[in-house]
Amino acid sequence: MNGHQKNPKSIRFGQSARKKLLEGAQILTRAVAVTYGPMGRNVLLDRFGGLLMTKDGVTVAREIDLQDNLMNCGSAILKEACLKTNDEAGDGTTTTAILTTAILQEGNKQVVAGCHPGELVKGIREAAKFAETLIYELSTPVEDGGVLKNVALIASNGDIEVAENLTEACLAVGKDGSVVIEEGEAREIILDFKEGVELPFGPISPYFMKDKEERTLESPLIVVIPQKLSAAADVISIMEESSQFPDNELVIFAESIEGEALQVMLMNDQKGIVPCVGFGASGLGLHRKGPMSDLAALAGCEIVDPEAGADHRTFKSEDFGSYRKISIQSNKTIITAYAEAQPSIDAQIQKIQNELQIATHDFDRDKLTERAAKLQGGFCVLKVGGTTEIEIKERRARIEDALGSLQAALKEGVVPGGGSSLLAASSYLYERGFEEGEFGLGQKILADALKAPLYQLAKNAGYEGAVIADKVQTSWGGEIGEWSGWDLIQGEIRDLGADPMIIDPVLVVVTALSAAVSVATTLLTVEGAITNHGG
Repeated sequence: MNGHQKNPKSIRFGQSARKKLLEGAQILTRAVAVTYGPMGRNVLLDRFGGLLMTKDGVTVAREIDLQDNLMNCGSAILKEACLKTNDEAGDGTTTTAILTTAILQEGNKQVVAGCHPGELVKGIREAAKFAETLIYELSTPVEDGGVLKNVALIASNGDIEVAENLTEACLAVGKDGSVVIEEGEAREIILDFKEGVELPFGPISPYFMKDKEERTLESPLIVVIPQKLSAAADVISIMEESSQFPDNELVIFAESIEGEALQVMLMNDQKGIVPCVGFGASGLGLHRKGPMSDLAALAGCEIVDPEAGADHRTFKSEDFGSYRKISIQSNKTIITAYAEAQPSIDAQIQKIQNELQIATHDFDRDKLTERAAKLQGGFCVLKVGGTTEIEIKERRARIEDALGSLQAALKEGVVPGGGSSLLAASSYLYERGFEEGEFGLGQKILADALKAPLYQLAKNAGYEGAVIADKVQTSWGGEIGEWSGWDLIQGEIRDLGADPMIIDPVLVVVTALSAAVSVATTLLTVEGAITNHGG
């Protein structure tokens, strides 16, 4: 024997494989669908870190991991589509799951009946293009806080305090600004508007404060070094180069500054030879290199990284960066960047966004999102309070969900909510007609699937979906996509554009549709599956 033992594999073909994949997708959809809409229910999650009660679809989706390997593949593929929707549009996880499963269920029936999956897929994708076009035609831009507040009310399940605070925050920072959500100590929600980039720590030694409560440096020279500085030689070259610019004080960010290096800096600063301030990176958390790169980007320079061949002991003046201003207190520091640093900042934000695409853990995603937000400049911190830990976590999840909806609405506008825009797209496809053969059958599969979100919303509210859909379509009076629709809370047909509005962000709807079509058509074409033994 060679000592190497291969893991046995399970192989399934045709309908046997597709059936298991579909079952996995259905389980995930059932789990998130119960949270859908104003009458949705909570889901209890038993996970690492404690229990969590949530009505946030994306949080539920992330927790699902099935024992059957092939079923788990179906669930995982759908989960990936849901998370992508959430990443791109800030919401729409549950809509993506419901649409995907609706397409899969009917599509699989037709494949079993002998239809060619390739032709069905072509029809589904073609119909999706027409549906997306109609949804954009129905949209209207967000031009005032009243519309935005209605989006927030729907996304937060009618929580007025959440809606009002989120609306104020989003209007204050604008569509390109950032809102950071943190857990707060008070019971209520607190908004804290920030200018510049705030660091939650002061200098590495209190002596740099010179007995002042605040020290402000205008146009300081900036050096960022992701390693420990302890010998005098670690800072002498930098300080010699800095002395060529007597009007600019020096700021050094390093992993830590101690021993002779710290003594040299303090002596120069106290005697006014080379005024300077040193910062240690302990306040940036465990993974410090990324945040240190952010500090360099704000200064329009690169980090002095030995791993990249740089040597801080032979420092050159052209490697200095600069801030417009840095305001230092004993426990916090606020940085204001120059406008000229914007290209560097934009490149760093894009790098963080790329990392977000592959991040798998909530903690990592939260930290990356926070880093990107701080680099934007002015931003708002929304501190979420509550009575118990489980209440705070549940509320924070809903606020994050609602924030995504508001930001999506600001970007591309809104459409009638409550599943009405997708129902309008379905009606449009039926009125337009379907082509002959399997291609046309694929178009019809998509048209029917577009009704599924409204059906689920109605089911969660105790109504029959088909009956509600018929009432909504009748209320349009021959004009597909009128803003007349079903108010699930009031239980009546009314103008969804009237206050209180029932609306969905366009970006959320079309992103959910696109992701659902992508994953469903991919799974429909599966003819074989190889998984670890046990699937």
